[in-house]
Amino acid sequence: MDHLLGWSIFGGLVLVMLVLDLAVAHRRPHAVTLREAAVWSAVWVSLALLFGAGVFHFMGPEAGLQYFTGWLIEKALSVDNIFILVVLFGYFGVPARYRHRVLFWGVPGALEFVGVKMLVAGVVEIPVSLSLGVVGLVLATAVVASMLFPPRDAASRSTV
Repeated sequence: MDHLLGWSIFGGLVLVMLVLDLAVAHRRPHAVTLREAAVWSAVWVSLALLFGAGVFHFMGPEAGLQYFTGWLIEKALSVDNIFILVVLFGYFGVPARYRHRVLFWGVPGALEFVGVKMLVAGVVEIPVSLSLGVVGLVLATAVVASMLFPPRDAASRSTV
């Protein structure tokens, strides 16, 4: 029962933070300044570190080390996502004031895509490395196609 209560509290806190992020902090679309981005980054990193401290305290040093290791790896891997997003936003001509909203809804969409990919890979019994290769091939093909056959105007890019 303690696990269920803990996961319920965690899920509730995540939902509260998502609502805070979209409905309170970004209720009006605007271009995010470097200062604002730095402040919000500090807030989210502080919350992640506080959560990790709780994992360490309540679940022990091994679980705490696992959490912080996973968190650091994910933080490092997120740098390549920044590059991809800059390219996509530029290609599709997403105005700066709408980028946060696109990201807010795009991240859950990407997580759902990964979940579906894992489910399909599990049902069909495809090794994870092969399924990642297939996704990579699809993305590489899309990049090459967009370079070889660029749209003629910005309006045609926004319909994707």
